[in-house]
Amino acid sequence: MKSARKVFIAVCLGVTSLTAQANSALWTALESAPQYSRFVKGLELTGLDDTLKSADTAHPMTVFAPTNDAFSRLDVPDKSKLFSSSNRDRLRDVLNLHLVAGNIAPKEAKQRHALGSEQGQSLIIEAESGALRVSGVEAQAVQAFTSGRIYRLDQVLIPRQ
Repeated sequence: MKSARKVFIAVCLGVTSLTAQANSALWTALESAPQYSRFVKGLELTGLDDTLKSADTAHPMTVFAPTNDAFSRLDVPDKSKLFSSSNRDRLRDVLNLHLVAGNIAPKEAKQRHALGSEQGQSLIIEAESGALRVSGVEAQAVQAFTSGRIYRLDQVLIPRQ
């Protein structure tokens, strides 16, 4: 009886770790890519990293991830204030604009005219000469997982006020 219990616990622990690894693939890819370190830092500061860490096949997320260069191109006041502790709500708004529920493939995105962001505003989708543009910014598909997709943006999307 004790050995059956040990086998049951081992199987449960194995399944849990496999599930955790599969669920965190989207987050792990972002976190391990140096070009997204500012985006990742912002996600961690606002607690939005939990949204991506918990993404799975049943609740996938599409991420339009701005690069570090995109953050450095922000206006000087925006750049310095955006990551300040007194501005967490604004940072959360900006980052939520880059997150869309679902696993949106490029072909599917191009067929839509808008995607609803987690921030609440719609992202306008355009396909120009085969390129995907999200609210006027070119989005390059980077990686696909069962838990979602990552697109690279070279500009930070800013919500309308």
